[in-house]
Amino acid sequence: QIHLFSGDRGVTLTFHEDDYFRWSAYATTRVAESPLPNTWALATTDDNRNRRTEIRVGGPMELRHRDGEVILSRGDVVLLRAALDGPPTDVYFAGNALFHGITLVRTKDFPRGVAAEADANKTRLAERKNVTAELAWKEQLGAGARVEKLADGAVRLVADGAKARGWLSAPLPKVGLHEIVLQLEDVTSGAGISLARDNERPALTLRFVNDKRHNGLALVPCPDDDAREVTLQPIAERFQPLVTRSPWVKLVVGPGIVRWWSSVDGVHWAEWQQPLINVPVGLTQLALHHVATAPECRLTLKSVSLRPLDAILGAADEGQVARAPALLDPKDFETWSKTVAEQKPADVPPADWRRACAVRALAGGCGKPVGSALALLLLQESLERDQPVDKQVRLMEQVLQISDLRESAPFVADLAKHFHRLGAAAFDRHRQRPFSAVRHELLALPFHTPHAVPVVEPQLIRTELLLLLYESRWQDAVEFCRQLRFFRLHEQVPLLDWADALARRESPGREAPDPAAELRTITTKPRFIRRRLTRGERDAIIKQKAGWQHPFVEELNKETYNTLAELQGILDSAAYDDAAKMIAALNPELMSGVAPMADDDRLLVSIPAAIRLAISDYPPLQAAMDQRYGAIAQLRVRQSINAGNVAAVELAAVQFAATEAAAEARQWLGDRALAMGWFARAAAEYRRATATAGPNLRDAVQARARLT
Repeated sequence: QIHLFSGDRGVTLTFHEDDYFRWSAYATTRVAESPLPNTWALATTDDNRNRRTEIRVGGPMELRHRDGEVILSRGDVVLLRAALDGPPTDVYFAGNALFHGITLVRTKDFPRGVAAEADANKTRLAERKNVTAELAWKEQLGAGARVEKLADGAVRLVADGAKARGWLSAPLPKVGLHEIVLQLEDVTSGAGISLARDNERPALTLRFVNDKRHNGLALVPCPDDDAREVTLQPIAERFQPLVTRSPWVKLVVGPGIVRWWSSVDGVHWAEWQQPLINVPVGLTQLALHHVATAPECRLTLKSVSLRPLDAILGAADEGQVARAPALLDPKDFETWSKTVAEQKPADVPPADWRRACAVRALAGGCGKPVGSALALLLLQESLERDQPVDKQVRLMEQVLQISDLRESAPFVADLAKHFHRLGAAAFDRHRQRPFSAVRHELLALPFHTPHAVPVVEPQLIRTELLLLLYESRWQDAVEFCRQLRFFRLHEQVPLLDWADALARRESPGREAPDPAAELRTITTKPRFIRRRLTRGERDAIIKQKAGWQHPFVEELNKETYNTLAELQGILDSAAYDDAAKMIAALNPELMSGVAPMADDDRLLVSIPAAIRLAISDYPPLQAAMDQRYGAIAQLRVRQSINAGNVAAVELAAVQFAATEAAAEARQWLGDRALAMGWFARAAAEYRRATATAGPNLRDAVQARARLT
C-alpha cells in the first residue's frame, strides 16, 4: 500500500498480486498526522491494465500528482487516476515489497493520453442529461417509510424502523443504450437502488450496507432480503467496494447483464464485482428501496443523468433503427440473421439493415449469447467501412461497457483480434504502422476480465519492424524495439533481436553496439531498474548470431524475372489486351519464384503478387481482363472447383484476379481453409474475395468472414 496525504485527506494505492496484479485507489481521510487512514472509499481500479503491461516480471512504474490527480502509470500507459486536491505532503509505504530503487525526477512529458482523457471526462460530463425532473415516482413503501421531495428536485427516501421492505419506482425517460448516472447524498445502511420491469417488484438490487471490518459503508449486490451488514475481506487481501455517504453510482444495461460502478466524485469510477447476470429483458424502471426494521435508513437521490452510448447508437441510421424489429430473444445468432434477412425492406442495403437491427436488439436488451455476436458484428462492419481509427476505438470502448467479459475467454480473444485486424487494415489502407496503431489502446482500454487479453500479434510486429527497416527509419526502429522490450511484448518475435542490432548499427551518430557498454547501461541506468540480468537478456546483448541475415535474401528465379520483365514491357507500351492475354496463359509452374520489381529493386515479388500490383496500378488492365476473360474465368473456376483441383483454383484466382470469378475462387479456398481449421488463411481468402465480389457474393463472403 502507498498512502499519500495532503493535509487530512489522501489517496491510498493498493496492489494485489494474487488478484491479477491489480492496482486500486481509495479516497481516504486520517486523524491528525497519522500515517494510516481511518476512512476508506474505493475511487478507481486499473481495469486489468497493469496485468497487460506484463508487470509480473517486474519493471519501473511512475507515480505523479498533476492537475488535482494522483496518476499511476507504466511507460506511456496510465494505470489509474484518482482525485487529490493538493500535492502530497506525506507519503507512506505499508506492506511487503522489494524496491530496486526510488528516484525523484522532474518530468518533461505527460504520459500519453492523460490530457485526452481529461478532455474526454469533460465531454462525458457535458453529454449527461439530467432527467431528475422528468421522473414520475410511484410509491410502494413499507409502513413507517416516507418520501420527501426537496426544493432542488431531489428525492429523499426515509424508513426509520419500517415494518416491511418497500420501494418507490419511476420509468426512465429513455430506454436503451445509456449510462445511468445517479448522484446520492446522506446514504445509510439498508437503503439501495434497483432496476425493474414495469409493475414488477425490483429484483436487481444494489444495497448500501455497514462493513463491520472497516467500520464503513459498502455497496454490494443483495438478494431480496433485509441484510444491512457484511464483513468484507481486509483491504490488504482484496480491493473492496467501500463508499462515502455521498457516492455516485453508474449503471449500464447490456445483453443479459447490468454492469455497475461506484465513484467518489462522478469522474473516476471503480467496478468492484462481476456484472449482475441473468437479467430479464425490458428493464425500464429505476427504483429506490429500503429494508425492514432498519433504524435511520435513508437515501437522497440528488440527480439522475443519462449519457447515450453514441458510438453504438450511431453505427446505424436512426431512421432504419426505428424501422427494425426488436428481436430481443432469438434462439441464436443464425436465427437472428435469418429473421433479419427475411424482414429486410427492399429500399435498404443488406449491410445497413443488419447494423440497424443489431443496434435495435442491443438497445432493447437482448440475451447475452446473441448480444455478444451482435457487438462483434458492429465492430466488423465498422472495420469494413474503413471508419477512422479513433471512431472505431470509441465503438470498442462502448462495446466493452455493455459486455460481460468475465465468463467467455473466446469472446475476450475475439475483441483483441479485432484490434489486430484494425492494425492490419491501418497498414494495408493507410500505410500506418500496424502494431503501433493499436498497441496503446490494447493496453489502456478497460478490459475488466480475469482472462488474459492477447496483446501480441507477431505478424503485426514483424510487419512494422520490416516496414521501419525497409524505409531506413533506424531511430524509429530502435525506439520500437525498446518499447516492445519494456512491455515484454518481444518474446514471441525472434526477429526483434536482429532488427534491433541492424537499426542500432545503421542509426546516424550511433556507434555499433558494444556488448560491455550495453551491460553497464542496463545494470546501472536508470537506478530504479538495476538488477541482475537474466540469461536471455545477456545472450540477446552479447551474441551476434552468425545465422542472422536479411529476411529479404532469396534465391532469384530466372523464369520469374523474365516473365515479370516481359509483362512490365507490355504494360509500359499500354498494350493492355496483350497483357491480359499473357496473364491468362501463364504457366502454373512459375507461381513459386521471386524477382525484383521493375521500379523497386529492393522489393522481391512472386508472379501472383506482381499480377495483383499490376491490376491495382493499371485500371485499364482490370477492364481488359474483365471484358475479354470474364466468362472464360467463370467457367475455368467452376470446372476446377467441381474437380476439387486446389492448384487450378489458386491459379485462376491469381490469373483472373480482376474478375468476379476470382472472388468465387477465393471464397471456395476460404471455405476449404475454414473447414480445415486454418482460420488465418480463411480470413485472408475472404478478405481478397471481398475486393472483386458483386453485391450478392460480397454479403455471403462477409458472413463467412465473421466466422473467422
